[in-house]
Amino acid sequence: MDRQKSRVETDKKKRSGSGRSGYQDAIKYANIGMQMCLIIGVGTYLGSFLDGRYSPGRPLYVLAGALLSTCLAIYIIIKEVSRKEE
Repeated sequence: MDRQKSRVETDKKKRSGSGRSGYQDAIKYANIGMQMCLIIGVGTYLGSFLDGRYSPGRPLYVLAGALLSTCLAIYIIIKEVSRKEE
């Protein structure tokens, strides 16, 4: 029992020592989601613009823009989430 209590106390100290509240973490992850939506939206819009300008038959640029921007957004999110706490 004493080991469990000391482990719980140690975990609490580690969490409280980080200096971040739950709200700050929630805001961080909400911002990441908004950033992802913005990147994919801009890539899709650029593809739509290029399709209207250069390719009236098939939506190739829209597909390419959406795919590339999704890959870019996932890369950025993985990079931000895996970054160590400052």
